[in-house]
Order: sequence, then structure tokens, then C-alpha cells
Amino acid sequence: MVSRENSELKLCWSHDVSEKEINDFIEIMNNVFGYYMNKSLFEKKYLNNIYGSSILVLAYKEDKCVGARAFWRNDIENIKSFQPCDTAVLKEARGEGIFTKMTLKALEEIGDDVLIYNFPNDNSIPGYLKLGWQLYTKKRYKIFNPFRDFSSIDKIPEDYSKWMFSDINSDFEKKYCYTKVLGRDLLIKQKKGDIYVIIGEIISGNFRNLSKIKKGLLLTFSEKGYLGRGIVIVSKNMRSKVHIPIYKMDTLF
Repeated sequence: MVSRENSELKLCWSHDVSEKEINDFIEIMNNVFGYYMNKSLFEKKYLNNIYGSSILVLAYKEDKCVGARAFWRNDIENIKSFQPCDTAVLKEARGEGIFTKMTLKALEEIGDDVLIYNFPNDNSIPGYLKLGWQLYTKKRYKIFNPFRDFSSIDKIPEDYSKWMFSDINSDFEKKYCYTKVLGRDLLIKQKKGDIYVIIGEIISGNFRNLSKIKKGLLLTFSEKGYLGRGIVIVSKNMRSKVHIPIYKMDTLF
């Protein structure tokens, strides 16, 4: 049990993070969410990031890590960009504003000259809007028509797919697979039974270790979608309309 005294925040860039901070970050993610992250995933996502260094904010009380929040570097259209993700606060430390404090600490460090975007759940959307973020888009599912919808499928660039498919482990293989439609390889995720959601078109990369699906119903995200909740994207500091691809979602790693 930790006291309700003010927490101490520590901000670090991933290129300069210590072994203790890495372990604290991984431990609190696993404490809050169960088995969620390991050293290999942390290294892939934060230390081997193809765009550069990310921001990690850790909250401590009595030298115990009680909260963590990451702003993951993941650029959009050559614009320096960050995506808030991997956030956890211990149950006994909730209700003290730690989440908001960690967010504001990261935003202060990042400044206003970068794009920040996120794919929040319904519980988080009001908080983001309260902090001044804008609703970028909302997309629901629609049944994929290969003769009409290929133009709306994002192509995953070679460097990104190499990063995404590097160190493919059993957890990744359980979540994702691929299929071939009209001679084109699509990264897909099982939604339910034989229903799959298209993440993007794979141009290259070591994806052959993934299971290949030959039959099933394919769904795609669309602003004209008519099924399910789909996704919501919010943004901050967006000065012009840019395209935020689905494959940029942090939970795909």
C-alpha cells in the first residue's frame, strides 16, 4: 500500500533510459494488465524505433513506481509525431490525477511543433477532448469489396513492415495473419470466427511466418462504415490534414 502523498514524476527519453527504468516500466504494465510486455517487446518498440526516441514518464511514491505513460515516436508523412500509449497506474494510486500529470509532463517536453495522435477507447475520448485534442476521424467496419475498396487500404512501407515483423514471436503470430486477394498480400487480424479485419497491404517484410488465411469474411475500416464501433482517432497540433494509417496503431506491436 502506498501513501496518498504527491507523486514524483520522472521523464526520460528512450535512448537514455536506464535498466531500472525499463524494468519499472515493464513491471507496472504487467502488474496492471497481466502479462502484457517483456524486454524483447520494449526493445523493439522503443529502443529499435526506426523514427527515433520516445518519451517515457514514470510516477514514483516512496521509491515505488505507481504509474507509467509513454509517448511513442511514430511519424506521419515525414512529420515528427508521437502516439500516447502503454499507460498504467496502480489501483491504489488512482484518483490522484497521476494520468493527467504524466500526460501534461510529456506534452510540456514535446512542445507544439510536433503532431500527436491517438486511437482512444470510449472511456478515454472525453479526457482527450477536455485537454483540447480534436476528433480527427471515426471509422466503422464495412465488408471489403476488392473491386472497389483497394484504394482505401493503406500500403505498409518496407521499412515499417521490417520493423513491425522483426522478431515475430508467438504472441504476434496468435494475433495476426495474412491473406492474398487479387495477388496482393493483406495483413489481417481475426475479429471473430472466420471474420477478419484488414490492417494494411504488405509490400515486403518477413511476414511468411504468419498463418495464411484462404477463406473468411474481410472487413475494412471506413468513414462510410456501418458495422460495430470501429476506431476513433484524435489529434493535437494538427495544422493541416494528413492521413493517419490504421497500421500506425500502437496495439499492433
